[in-house]
Amino acid sequence: MSLTGSKFDGVAVAFAAVVAATGSYSTVDRLANAMSGEVVAKATYEVARILTVIKDRVKIFEEADKPYTEVKDREDKLLRIPGKPASYDELDKFVEEATKDLFLARRVAARATYKIVEVLLKEER
Repeated sequence: MSLTGSKFDGVAVAFAAVVAATGSYSTVDRLANAMSGEVVAKATYEVARILTVIKDRVKIFEEADKPYTEVKDREDKLLRIPGKPASYDELDKFVEEATKDLFLARRVAARATYKIVEVLLKEER
């Protein structure tokens, strides 16, 4: 099953982009281990804040009618993540639903982590 096109895929892409740019999984880990809706909201806020700081290191484009998010990591290496970061509306809807359903937050965190793993495995080939 492809992870692209899944519900809240853009949220997973946003979290994955932050991991790719910073080399830190702390925001994804916080989302995966959230014990309350407040933690979900804070982790999502932090991802949005970091994306605004690293915006010059992120490029969104389409290739063969598929969206990609290209991120420069800390060593200026380009990492291409399938999909594009969530819109404001998608992010808002995610926070609304995930604060009531922590399993949803964990699924999105797992999806984000897998997106990074997939990108890193392609880079090794």
